This record gives sequence, C-alpha cells and structure tokens, in this order.
Amino acid sequence: MSTKYNRIKVADLEKNLENKTLVTNVDGELEFKDVNTLIPPADPVSATQSGIVDNTSLQELGGEDKLINNVRIGIGSGTGTGNTVLGMGSLSNSTTGSNNTAIGEEALASNTTGKDNTALGNWALRANTTGTYNNAFGENSLANNTTGSYNTALGYKSLGTNLTSPYNVAVGNSSLAKLISGLGESVAVGAYCMYDATGTDKNVAVGTYSLRYNTSGFSNTALGHSSLTANTAGHSNNAFGNYSLISLTTGYGNVAMGKFAGHYVTTGNFNIYIGSEGSAADAAASGIVNIGNKFVSNADNLASLPSQTNTLIDANTSGKAIVTKEYLLDKLKNNYDQLEISSSQNISSEWLGKTILFTTSCTITVPASLPENFIFNGITLPGVNVTWAITTPHTWLFGTPSPTGEKQIFTFTKRGNTNSILLLGV
Repeated sequence: MSTKYNRIKVADLEKNLENKTLVTNVDGELEFKDVNTLIPPADPVSATQSGIVDNTSLQELGGEDKLINNVRIGIGSGTGTGNTVLGMGSLSNSTTGSNNTAIGEEALASNTTGKDNTALGNWALRANTTGTYNNAFGENSLANNTTGSYNTALGYKSLGTNLTSPYNVAVGNSSLAKLISGLGESVAVGAYCMYDATGTDKNVAVGTYSLRYNTSGFSNTALGHSSLTANTAGHSNNAFGNYSLISLTTGYGNVAMGKFAGHYVTTGNFNIYIGSEGSAADAAASGIVNIGNKFVSNADNLASLPSQTNTLIDANTSGKAIVTKEYLLDKLKNNYDQLEISSSQNISSEWLGKTILFTTSCTITVPASLPENFIFNGITLPGVNVTWAITTPHTWLFGTPSPTGEKQIFTFTKRGNTNSILLLGV
C-alpha cells in the first residue's frame, strides 16, 4: 500500500497568492497550483451553411445568412450589396439586386435584380423580380408586383395584384387591391379605395370606398367617403364630399361639391352640382348646372335663371338687372318690321320699334296714353301728306309740327316717362 496518498506537500503551502487552488497531483499528494494551467485550450468556432464548426483560428460569427427556427437572418442570396433580410424565404432568389430590405416571410422572395425596394410584412413584394424603388408595408402588399416601380403600398393587400403599373400610392387595407397594369400615377387613401381598378391610371381617391368599383375610368378625383363609388368607366369626373356622385357609372366631365351632390346622375356628362342632390330626372341628363337645388342650366344646356321666362328678372332692382334672351327679343323689336297705314287713326302701341309706311293722306293723333320710351320711324309715300293731332296730357316738345309732306322720312319719339313728344326729320 502506497504511503504517498493522503499527504500534503507542506513545501507548497503558500499564503496570499492569487489564482491558486488545491489539487491532487499524480502522486496523490495535495498541492496548490495556478488555475490558468488547469483549463485546457479550446478551439474557436464559426458558422457556415452546414452548421457550427471548429476553426483552427478565431473567427467572428459571420460569412453566411443564419437560419434560426426557420427564420432567415442576413443579407439574402446573390452578389448584391446593402441588402437586409429577416424572415423565412425572404430575398432568397436575388442575384445582383442591391439596397433592398426584406422583413417577413417570403418578402421580396422572387427579387432578382430589383434594387432599393423595401418590403415589410409576410409576402410583401413577394413576386417582384426587377421592379425598383417600391415600398410595401403590410401583409400581401404589392405581393404580385413583378416589374412595376416607384409604388408605395401601406396596408393589407394594398396594390396586392399589381404587376407592372408604376408610380401608384395606396394607403389602406385593400386599396388598389386589384390593379394589374396601366400607366399608373393613381393615389388611393382609405380602405377599399379603387378596389376593383385593374388597368386605370391618374385617379385620386381619398376616403373609404371612394371609386370602389372603378375598373377602367381614368383622371377622376374623388374626395369623401363613398364618393364616385359606383363609377366603372367614367372619366374626368370630380367629386368632393361624402357620397358625392355616388351613383355615377359611366358619365364623364361631371363636377359635384357637397354631401350627396349629384346623387342621381348615372350616365350624364358635363354636369355641375354644388350643394345639390339633383333629382331622379337627372340620371342621364347632360349640361345641368345646379346650385343649391336652383337650376342655372337644365337639360340640353338651356339657361334658366332660375327658370325660363319672357319677363324681366328684377331680383336686384337697385343695381344691374338680369334679363333673359327671350325678354330682349320681346321688348327690342326689329326696326325693319314694317306696318302700312292707309287711314286716319290714333298711334297704336303696335307701332313700337317699327317702320310705318303711310300710303294715303291722313290725320294721325297722339293718344292720351303711350308707353314710356315709345318710338317708331315713319315714311310718307309719293303724293301722301300726314297731318298731326295731339291729346292731353301729351305736348309737342318743339311746337306743333307742320303736316308731313310726301317722300319724307321721320322719327316719332316719346321722351322717357314724360309727356313730351318729339317729331324729327319733318
């Protein structure tokens, strides 16, 4: 039996020395040793696509994307630079695309050479191949986009089916959700804005359900909840206010301002509604101008201020009055209208504004009553003489005239609303 065991090597007993620990040596003796000599050296490790491996020299944890619980972290595939990847299958087919950010399952999964794209959300920009400068935030946003560029989508399925259309902005769940192609440059802000648009361009829709069913209509502006919501192919319409032009389907060139403005128009064109719903009769009408439910112009562009009339509109009696075309035609008679007189008689109101031909000699009497500003032109034919008489309260302004001889041209005038009569040219 060995006597070396259970002994302490007294010579090794030291005091106040750091990094010393009591151990058993090969002879079974207890002695103090430096702890640094007791820890065996370890090889450094690094990660590759095959997993964690030992290295002969120390390396950082890098060189390849990492897969943690099926979540990819890294820079994606290919030789592109400046890419950021977080999510299973995200940016997994990239070749030379650079400066892309893909966060979410299969975000930018098909991208090859597209650059400067940002995809945040599962399947965001999933089908994009070469499209550039797109921004997609939300699940399935711009999911089918392939080559379309400069698009911005914010919200679930926003611009979800777009393939090639560029320069679109969609903010809100399912906004511009079915757009496929077209010249682009549309703006949709609000859930389901322009939801059914497929090949449209240059539309602006702000408000939930605005331009909801628009498929091919272009250059429309809809501002307000459900404004232009039923429009399918109508173009160049402007609707401002909740439910404005809500029933319009294919009409074009219409303007509506105010809640429910132009509510009844469906296929009409070039109508203007301000603060007015219109009426059921307006469905297919064109050329209507309706302000506050008062027609300024009704169907077929006929003026009505506020309705057609042959009388003076005197709403502003102290200023400039408004007259209709019919009133002017009625009051300002054509001076070339002629009337022949062959016997003595009183001047008639029928003579106003006409040329009176005196065919036989006679006596003409000014009656006691004549309209103000009354006027006519007279002509005596060869061999005809006209003698003048007057009834009070009228008087001759230049004295009693002599009889008018043959072949004379003259003018008979009543001065304004006075009783003075002028006979000129005789």
